[in-house]
Amino acid sequence: MLKTVREYVLYTGMAVLRKISAVLRSTVLFFSIPARLALLVLITGALFKMTYAARVPYNISDHDLGVIRIEIPDTNHIGYMQYLERDRKLPELSPLENWGMLHPPLFHIIGAVFIHINDAGRSVKKIQASMEQLQLLNMFFACVLSFYVFAFVKELGVKENMLPAAAAFSGFFPSFFHIGAALNNDCLMTLFVVMGLYYTVRWYKNRTAANMTKITVCFVLGMLVKSSACLVVPAVFCIFLCALLEAVYKKKQAGPHGNNNEVFRISVQIALFLVVFMSAGFSWLIREYIKFGMPFNYMNDASVYARQHVSSCSWRQRLFLPVWQQIAVIPYNDSRPDLSCNIWGELFLTMNFDEFKLYSVSALFSAGAVLMLWNSITLALAGFYGMCRMFFMGRTEFWKKILVALVFFVPFLSFIYMCFRYQHRACMNFRLIAYIPMAAMAGVSLYLCRNSTGSFFEKFIKCSCYLYATLSAVLFSVWG
Repeated sequence: MLKTVREYVLYTGMAVLRKISAVLRSTVLFFSIPARLALLVLITGALFKMTYAARVPYNISDHDLGVIRIEIPDTNHIGYMQYLERDRKLPELSPLENWGMLHPPLFHIIGAVFIHINDAGRSVKKIQASMEQLQLLNMFFACVLSFYVFAFVKELGVKENMLPAAAAFSGFFPSFFHIGAALNNDCLMTLFVVMGLYYTVRWYKNRTAANMTKITVCFVLGMLVKSSACLVVPAVFCIFLCALLEAVYKKKQAGPHGNNNEVFRISVQIALFLVVFMSAGFSWLIREYIKFGMPFNYMNDASVYARQHVSSCSWRQRLFLPVWQQIAVIPYNDSRPDLSCNIWGELFLTMNFDEFKLYSVSALFSAGAVLMLWNSITLALAGFYGMCRMFFMGRTEFWKKILVALVFFVPFLSFIYMCFRYQHRACMNFRLIAYIPMAAMAGVSLYLCRNSTGSFFEKFIKCSCYLYATLSAVLFSVWG
């Protein structure tokens, strides 16, 4: 039964992906040869992701996943779903005492629906089957996420000959494999954030109520999946202000006979966005604050897990360069905080390998993992360089610079702050900011748009993206 259901969900996901690709092929975007290659790469990446999800167990990534209990469910992600399915209402347990209950409920409601459909409330095996199906759906979210990351970069501006490289990066980005296979709310939240940013760019180019509605829905749903979705809203609001100021300037240029409709229309759209987002998006946080006194920026203190704590390390160890063992794919070691306390080392390790213990795999796999790790580091440094160069180029539109800068730096600086406020390893996991490479990729693309084709930097970025995608495809083909 389990295999049959998994195959049904997998085949359904493949059919939806084929439908999406058919729609994309019918648009102008995919008429050229580089664009068709990009589409092929994205579809191939989606197939790799779905195959990986079908092959690995639902509990391959234990990020507060919890265990299945029938009589008294625990309060982690699976237990949260069981409570929702059993009680048919939002949990009445304090998030200050029950860790998993601090999360907004949307992702867990989806999990509860799977449990209910399988009539699995009193059967461990049926709940396991439900989780396997949910894992396939979550990986489908990761496939859609890759398409939207590529679409966001394309919408901002990218050279046509760079389309396959951008598709290779977004289609085979290792972190999307990890968050898709993990049964928590990170993947769905990241998807809604990227969708919201994509429709923000579309709105700036065509300021219709329909595009504003899409932005609002995406960010409200993102907040109802995980409250950290609000970190990119300042970037979106700044784009709204840029559009409003541009409309005001055009009105002044037109003189007394200028049209006031554009300024009024944009102002109304922004006001409605703020009202809906602040009321619906923050509804869960407001509920938890009123009922249980949970602060808006609350996060569980994992100090009880001594093996995860890194407070014994100095700030220099954490913020300066990592020790060589940490970036040579040292096994995920809970007993040596000095080898795992550096923020940058953990960021790249978890981006590529999550929290897996790589000592259990073959020497050849480990060698490929080392190569992929260092490839990601060099690609990240080159991407950061290209993005920063873009900021100082006068030929790039100001609103694009603002969007890329805020989408990258606001979540990134918040991440650094959280790493020091909550000094344990779980807070240094890349999955918490899995969408920021999209901003760097967009920045590099904008920078390359203003440079001559065939430059060394362009060739380096393209080759690095292709190598990264190839290594990711090979490793995830044998991993699990």
